[in-house]
Amino acid sequence: MSSHLIEIDGKYPWGVSPLAFGTITLTWKIFVLIWWLFSSLVGHGSLLLSLLVAAIPEVGLALYEFYRNNKYGWIITPVTNTMHTARLIEESKPLYRTIFGYNKIVRAPIFYLDNWKNGDYLLTFEPHGCPNANIDLLPILQRELLGYEVIPTGSIAKQYIIRKRRNRGRVMISEDFD
Repeated sequence: MSSHLIEIDGKYPWGVSPLAFGTITLTWKIFVLIWWLFSSLVGHGSLLLSLLVAAIPEVGLALYEFYRNNKYGWIITPVTNTMHTARLIEESKPLYRTIFGYNKIVRAPIFYLDNWKNGDYLLTFEPHGCPNANIDLLPILQRELLGYEVIPTGSIAKQYIIRKRRNRGRVMISEDFD
């Protein structure tokens, strides 16, 4: 069991393996189809109820994605954009799409988000054989996380402290200089 707040895996942008989800969904749908056929033979089969039960895996995935993006979307989107900007993702050749609609990814890094001191977060980068793993991610992360300060820490592992920008004083506008 992972102790991280969230794991942002470049191979699985939705946080779930398409193969695992497809296997579970197909097995579930076959089970529901058999259940509906036997219920229909007895005379108590309801197609509407069977379709609702068959949709449980998709509804579960949608609720998981809603929760994940609602709680951690502020870091998932910028980190994903950073992976694409730095060309850290290697897609399979020949290209083909997964059941989730994105190209199959062969190698990509993983980012871990952990709690740090005083409400700050620690973002850890693990390359996992991705291309361009030695690129400096700091300027890209700073550009993507505009509302946050990104401070590098750690010598061997690339780690960054992410903290909310503090509003120090008021914002100057051009009328202040007239």
